[in-house]
Amino acid sequence: MMKGTADVAILGAGIAGSVMAYQMAELGWRTVLLDKARFPRHKSCGEFLSPESAGMLSALGLAEAVAGLGAAPMNRVEIHGPSGGFLEFALPAPAIGVSRYRLDTRLHQLAKEYGAEWRSPAVVKKVAEIDSAKPELGFTIDYVQHGESRRLQARAVIGAWGRNPQTGLMQPSGKGANGRPEAGDAGREGGGREPWMGIKVHYQGLMPGEAIALYFFPGGGYLGLAPIEGGRVNAAALLPRAAFREAGGSVQGVLDRAAALHPRLRERLRAGEPIAGTQAAVAPVNISRSPVPWRQFALIGDAAMVIPPLCGDGMTMALRSVQLAAPLAERFLRGELALAEWREQYSAALTRELKRPLFWGRLMQAALGSRCWAPPLLQLGSLLPGLTQRMFRATRLDGLD
Repeated sequence: MMKGTADVAILGAGIAGSVMAYQMAELGWRTVLLDKARFPRHKSCGEFLSPESAGMLSALGLAEAVAGLGAAPMNRVEIHGPSGGFLEFALPAPAIGVSRYRLDTRLHQLAKEYGAEWRSPAVVKKVAEIDSAKPELGFTIDYVQHGESRRLQARAVIGAWGRNPQTGLMQPSGKGANGRPEAGDAGREGGGREPWMGIKVHYQGLMPGEAIALYFFPGGGYLGLAPIEGGRVNAAALLPRAAFREAGGSVQGVLDRAAALHPRLRERLRAGEPIAGTQAAVAPVNISRSPVPWRQFALIGDAAMVIPPLCGDGMTMALRSVQLAAPLAERFLRGELALAEWREQYSAALTRELKRPLFWGRLMQAALGSRCWAPPLLQLGSLLPGLTQRMFRATRLDGLD
């Protein structure tokens, strides 16, 4: 078995993982970034960086890199209710759309430019404390790369594997946020309800405009259209897995079914053409998980919490979790902070920031997908634009000035 050492190992190379690797490598720490996927690749995602992301990108030193990707601007939101209602409002500041294919590639390049080691595809099999009585000694990570078993020893580990829990990788700790006992996985995943599924595909030939358009389906779920680089439009949908099966189990089947439910969406999609090779799907998407900022080590991005997709803040939340975790990881590696202190401070900070957008995001997502509640809510929003702006703000993570 091949062996190696690092100061910090980051498991998952999405936005949160790659930005964390960039931050730690830039600070001079031996950083290893592992992911089971092959890159570059398309990923099911709204590909929407909310207005709040601008300050975070600047604070993380990423503004120039992202600006060079040709991201498309968005200045307003259109909401099409399941029964034909409509609401349009301006965003408080511009948002941007950029494909994960292009964004992830650039973030990986930055991390490697600053010295982070890139290991992909690498399937992590187990993460274990070297000595449970002395957690400051770090962890061993057993993984398989190119058919060969390997082991990495790291002083710190960061979990950034995305939406779905990877509890089988870790020794059971019995500790959750702030060190309290955790509920079972079924409780965190939404109380046994059937989970959701996400799909996405890029279109060409549509008039992208500068708006993100959301089309809600009767029975739950919605499809969003958002402009991205190169004059393309990203079509991303969230729907119950049963609806995916009913649509024939294909991305194109979902799009055809969605168009049949919305005449305006049907007319919009008719003008464009799906781009081959850009389709992606993910399941399950569990939008009812309670925050789990820590298990044996810090979790960032979707591994810590899935923001309701309606908020459009998932990518921004990934950035914010890195902002909270990276300074604490730096202090731990310098010997200025015990692991228990890192856990307590990070868990408290992330849980506090997520409380408001989680509550209001889940409430608004449920209401706008309801035949009963969506029409009066959209009408009320049209009559009271100030209220619409306040409700939108309630679903957001706080940006940085």
